[in-house]
Amino acid sequence: MMKSKLLLLSLLSLLLLPLFAQEKEEPPTISKQVSFLLWSEVKPSLWLLSEDKLIPLLDLSTYRRSTPIDYKGPPVLKLFAGPVINAKDTAPKEIAVTEELTGYTLVASILIRDDILQPLVMLVPGTDPLSGIQSSVMEDDPREFPYGTFRFFNMSPNPLLGELDENRFQLNPLQMTPIDPKKGKNGTLNFVLAFRDGNGEWAIAQKTVFRYRIRRRELIFIKPSSERPNSFETLSVVEYDQPEIEKPNE
Repeated sequence: MMKSKLLLLSLLSLLLLPLFAQEKEEPPTISKQVSFLLWSEVKPSLWLLSEDKLIPLLDLSTYRRSTPIDYKGPPVLKLFAGPVINAKDTAPKEIAVTEELTGYTLVASILIRDDILQPLVMLVPGTDPLSGIQSSVMEDDPREFPYGTFRFFNMSPNPLLGELDENRFQLNPLQMTPIDPKKGKNGTLNFVLAFRDGNGEWAIAQKTVFRYRIRRRELIFIKPSSERPNSFETLSVVEYDQPEIEKPNE
């Protein structure tokens, strides 16, 4: 009797197996507002795949964040190089994707972690954008990146050392380092950047002065220079808590 029951259960499991096999888990999706920055003198024509449509990145800029795009789809964003669209043209704001993409080349796959509330993506194209674009993702939500603070992003593969006035800190590779000067008034801050030389000692790469303003936040990117060894390029992106021009006495 027991053997009969076991045989019956085995047969039922074999019959039901195809039904369970047909049930596929839905792939994870995210829904976030994503902004972009571009570190390049040449502006490539890029399109973001969101759900079943391609959205052109029309206002890519080096010194300010792009208009946030409502993205919905897999956690890995896909950027394509495609037809050039002038922002002043009467071109469609988005193109529905109903079949295989033709005329578009995948140039970047960008992972957006679920814990990032407001992603800001830095794009660094190579000499040929079609060969791929380097990308870095950082948290841009004002609750995590408040005004009156700095964020340093080390885009090099090696650790660096920074010093802002008397505040010394390590800049880990491909990571963002938050720095809060905790100053109660506007002023200036001396910044020193150092790298490890061939002997493993810290050597100064550059010195500069940053303006500190309570009502603004500053994002500073650091990447190795392609022209000179042991030198670095920096890019500063500033945003105020109100879209107005800074007064001279601030």
